[in-house]
Amino acid sequence: MTSFKKIAPPGSYLYGLFYMPVTRIISSILSTIRSVSEIHYSSFPHIIDMCKYDKFRFKGGVTCRFVYEILRAMKNLNKDMEHFTKDIPILFIHSRNDCICYYGVVVSFYDKLKLKNKELYTIEDMDHILTSELSNENVLNKITD
Repeated sequence: MTSFKKIAPPGSYLYGLFYMPVTRIISSILSTIRSVSEIHYSSFPHIIDMCKYDKFRFKGGVTCRFVYEILRAMKNLNKDMEHFTKDIPILFIHSRNDCICYYGVVVSFYDKLKLKNKELYTIEDMDHILTSELSNENVLNKITD
C-alpha cells in the first residue's frame, strides 16, 4: 500500500471520484514523465549505497503511468478482498516507520479483511526494504516459519 496517508485511503469516495480520475488523465497525457527517483532512507544510509551501486536497479524515477497503475491496483485489491481464498494463510509484514508505504493503510486493509488465518507482523525499527536492512533476522525468520 503506497504512502497516501495525507490524501485519501483506497475505497473512499475522494480516492475513487477524484484521485483515480485525475491520475488517469495525467497518466494518459504525461505517461512517460518521471517523478523524483531518489528516496532518502535517513535511518539506513547503507540502503542508499546499495541502490546507488546496484547495476540492475533502474536509476530513473517512476512514470506517471506507473503511479496510476499502483493506485488502480490498490483500488482493485480493496474491491476484491471478499473474494480472497479463505483457507490460505496471509502474512503482512510491515514497518511502522516505512517511508514509502503508509502503515495505517495496511492496518486498515488488514482489519477489513474477513479471514481467520491472517497475521500482521509489525516491525518497529526498520524502513521499507525489510529484507535488506540491518538486523533483518527477525523478518527473515518470520517469513520462513
